[in-house]
Amino acid sequence: AEARPWLREALEALADHVRRGRLKRLALERFDGEPVVGSAVEPLLVELGFRQGPRKLTLSA
Repeated sequence: AEARPWLREALEALADHVRRGRLKRLALERFDGEPVVGSAVEPLLVELGFRQGPRKLTLSA
């Protein structure tokens, strides 16, 4: 995630979109073609409020 500085800003905008109620819930199973759980981007998503599940990360409005 550090190698792509634009990534944090993009994921923050996505999370904000959900928090404002524009999406009821967002579940991510894959990121950049790989499972999101255990990925390099997982800690950032959790920091932004996504909840960990067995195979996905979920953010609710």
